[in-house]
Amino acid sequence: MGANYVVRETCRLCDAKLPDARVLDLGETPLANALLTPVTNVLAEEAGEFTAPLYLKQCPSCGHVQLPVVVDPKLLFPADYPYASATGKAMRRHLNDMAHELAQDVSEDGLVVEFGSNDGFLLTAFADMRRRVIGVDPARNLAEAATKQTILTVPMCFDKAVSGAVLNACGEAELIVANNVFAHADDLHEIVEGVKVLLAENGRFVFEVGYLPDVLRTNNFGTVYHEHLSYHTLRPLVDFFARHDLGLYDAHRVDTQGGSVRCFVRRGQVETPKRLYDLIEKDEAAMDLALWPDRVETAANYFSSLLTKLKLQGKTIAGYGCSAKSTTLLHVASIGRETIDWIADDAPTKQGKFSPGKHIPIVPGSWLEEKQPDYCVSLSGNFSEAFKAAHPDYRGEWVEPVMT
Repeated sequence: MGANYVVRETCRLCDAKLPDARVLDLGETPLANALLTPVTNVLAEEAGEFTAPLYLKQCPSCGHVQLPVVVDPKLLFPADYPYASATGKAMRRHLNDMAHELAQDVSEDGLVVEFGSNDGFLLTAFADMRRRVIGVDPARNLAEAATKQTILTVPMCFDKAVSGAVLNACGEAELIVANNVFAHADDLHEIVEGVKVLLAENGRFVFEVGYLPDVLRTNNFGTVYHEHLSYHTLRPLVDFFARHDLGLYDAHRVDTQGGSVRCFVRRGQVETPKRLYDLIEKDEAAMDLALWPDRVETAANYFSSLLTKLKLQGKTIAGYGCSAKSTTLLHVASIGRETIDWIADDAPTKQGKFSPGKHIPIVPGSWLEEKQPDYCVSLSGNFSEAFKAAHPDYRGEWVEPVMT
């Protein structure tokens, strides 16, 4: 146990004792979004930087796969948190489509609350359709920026107290949304009780979260990092919500973040619909956690060997997309700045900084055309096509890690 993290011994969904056995162990890694400034990069080179164990366990009772190591949220989600949902065109399109779909069941002037609202892009789409909106996000820089853009955002973590304050100020919510955040919290019971406080009798809680069956299918181990405390499957979630007198009544896959699932929850107990039950049975049958460690090792070794071979041939190699996934990928494959010269990224908040652990410089996307490296590695696989489309004048070759 470290000064900046604790290790939980019980399942965060059902409270059963976790086993000693680990599903996947990726060693000690830096925090995936802890980008280094020029000053902190020098200090990290001299004294090292904060790392924490990164491994997964599966609950023997409900089957939930989770990261027992809980890093201090103040370290994971600092005031200058670098990720902004509106940076990528693909994500903007996805969020806009989501808003238009969900708004059909929200009355005009009905309240929509999003926790983990980030830069407020999704709520802006709801506001444009004349729904009342309010966001909740602990990253103060993002909350302040969203509020300046007229999307009132509470700069706090969502819990029962915050939920009660929103209820008193704005009334009940017809829709509560959480995108790519339901895996980030240690105390999911507190969050769900907060949802119950705020949700209207006929309201819905809709959330998207990374989906473990898709992570396994594509061997997308880059999605394993300290912010992601839970690796969700549907059966444990159905049972979890039922414990809180809520019903997970529908779910379907979405292709964001390398494979996610959108879940629909309402008040009261519900019988699991056949379509949802069939999806659960099919996905569980296809999961094989026992083979995962070997698949990860094989993919990492292949990726490392490929880039090392190219470097020995004198080729210049760049990366694209300094995502959280890239931190895990580069760590597990032992690839650093001796191999990748720099990483281009379109987010201004990342440019001029250095990648966690490997200390690779992060530069603007325009460097790809200006420098014309022989090879460019897509470090955020779910955005590979968008990267290529944005740089038609790049004459080198794109490389994607072979993960399967």
